[in-house]
Amino acid sequence: MNKKIIAYLEDIQGIRDYAEYLLESEFPNHEIVAHHGKEFIADFRSKRQISDLAVICTDGWLSGTNGWEIMEELRKLGYNGPAIYTGDTPLPEDKRKLYVAQTSKFGSSLIDKIKELIKNDGDSPHD
Repeated sequence: MNKKIIAYLEDIQGIRDYAEYLLESEFPNHEIVAHHGKEFIADFRSKRQISDLAVICTDGWLSGTNGWEIMEELRKLGYNGPAIYTGDTPLPEDKRKLYVAQTSKFGSSLIDKIKELIKNDGDSPHD
């Protein structure tokens, strides 16, 4: 059986690598997929199913796109689970509905929010 996935999207490699390390340490029962941008959905769908996603964390600006565009596309593809916004760029008002929370890029606020969402089976207003 495949592990459920926590996806972490960030264009800055150093931040992405550090967050991936922290998430792997904190969530050993989940697969961590870290990605930089626009190709995430195509890359992901070539290997896994949207239903394998447990939680998605996106930055504001990503390589070739932004986090809310990725989330809009994932929602159209049927992803109804939770998403966490980790960007420093202000989230446009009309895009807030795509996310259940906003946290720092890594650290206790991100870890605690993911734990809460996993504990609640990823409860999302998008269900």
